[in-house]
Amino acid sequence: MNEAEIIEKLTETAKRISGGHFTICRFGSNWRVGFLTPNDRCDVCAMHVGKTLGEAAQSAIDSDRRSLLDGFGPCACHAEAQKDDEQLVKLWLAQPEGSA
Repeated sequence: MNEAEIIEKLTETAKRISGGHFTICRFGSNWRVGFLTPNDRCDVCAMHVGKTLGEAAQSAIDSDRRSLLDGFGPCACHAEAQKDDEQLVKLWLAQPEGSA
């Protein structure tokens, strides 16, 4: 499948499952494709991955899902970091009296 065919298939799938939106990312060692706008590292981890654009796109098209997590929480590699972030937010929101 050439790049034009990949984009055409991604567009067709995106129209069906995400209002037409898809994202393609190229990293040093792989490609990521998802039918979402990544907001953080977990979103990138949850995108369909492949060594080539074709592999990542085919994974996304075959799964027919927005991402590997489909919004069900953080990826395993960032879950612990998210717990730490949540604890910091709780402490900040508590703002004991007399604190700045």
